[in-house]
Amino acid sequence: MTYEILLKSFLKQTKSILDEREGLATFWIMLFHLNKWSRIQFEMNRKKTVDSENLNAVNAFVIRLKTGEPVHYITGKTEFYGVTHLVNRNALIPRPETEELVDWIVSDNKLKKTQSVLDIGTGSGCIINSLALNLNGRFYGLDVSNDALSLAKANSKALETTVHFFIKNILNTQDTSDKFDTIVSNPPYIPVSDKKSMGSNVLDFEPELALFVPNTDPLIFYKAIINFGLKSLNMQGCIYFEIHENYSSDLKTIIDKLNCKYLFKKDMQGKDRMLKIWDLV
Repeated sequence: MTYEILLKSFLKQTKSILDEREGLATFWIMLFHLNKWSRIQFEMNRKKTVDSENLNAVNAFVIRLKTGEPVHYITGKTEFYGVTHLVNRNALIPRPETEELVDWIVSDNKLKKTQSVLDIGTGSGCIINSLALNLNGRFYGLDVSNDALSLAKANSKALETTVHFFIKNILNTQDTSDKFDTIVSNPPYIPVSDKKSMGSNVLDFEPELALFVPNTDPLIFYKAIINFGLKSLNMQGCIYFEIHENYSSDLKTIIDKLNCKYLFKKDMQGKDRMLKIWDLV
């Protein structure tokens, strides 16, 4: 079997779970994982015979994909903000919207000679490690999950960043002696009621702890982090959030009571998915 035929076979075997665009994207991720080939290298080798090791690996990929397992959990890594990050089922797979959030923070703060940055609910550490690679300062990551922090630390080591990680539940955190110039968070924001509309690739594999909030209080983490920021931001400090597109008006109602400044930002899809708050203190 040639690589050209392998591609056709892969798309045929996965068409029940992936449309053609998703299938092609998954194939390129898989091929790079196996051979370190780009799409151009595939074109140069499309008539080459697939060796038995790669053929067996692709078959194993297909079996796992058919269970709904995301390709990035299978490869154990993903590209995020220009570098490779390790991923596993202890933390969410980073999304493009989160890259946009990171880029906003970098653009706002890249000229600062020093700053202190805290990532609340750090998960894989993709946000704080990316900021540590692109900004000057001191960097901290907080999470309630020891397993997630182990992954974040592994990413920090692989990327050679200096980030201080610690375990803490922000819902139970009232006071801190530390002060920060920037607080960032991509907290859980999906109401439990939305589970019925979500795919098994998320529900069966990504950690519920990082996804869902009570239907009765979907903004619970935003309120807790804003209250934390009131006590823990330096003067001129900012909070950056990734947000649920359906809750921008509810968040606006909360923020309007604080006599501060804020800005909602749309993602590439034109949806309100990011929020910046400043002049809190």
